[in-house]
Amino acid sequence: MTISLNMLMAASQALAAHSPQATLERGGLLPAVEDIGEISRAIALATARAAQQDGVAPQASDDELHAAIEKTFWEAQYAPYKRASF
Repeated sequence: MTISLNMLMAASQALAAHSPQATLERGGLLPAVEDIGEISRAIALATARAAQQDGVAPQASDDELHAAIEKTFWEAQYAPYKRASF
């Protein structure tokens, strides 16, 4: 798979668009971990669009891109944590 400069810039810009420091002028540089799913999807969509523009990915509608992202999106499933004494 080819990763173009345009794709890297699209991913960077999508992440920056969710930065509390850049958007709200307060808070941290990176968004909250709780928002990782939403932000990861936004980054994936922006990167896919850039790949299409660069001709390294087949053309697809936004609906098709959203569906593909959802189909392949991984979400962690953590077991409940119970501290044990030593």
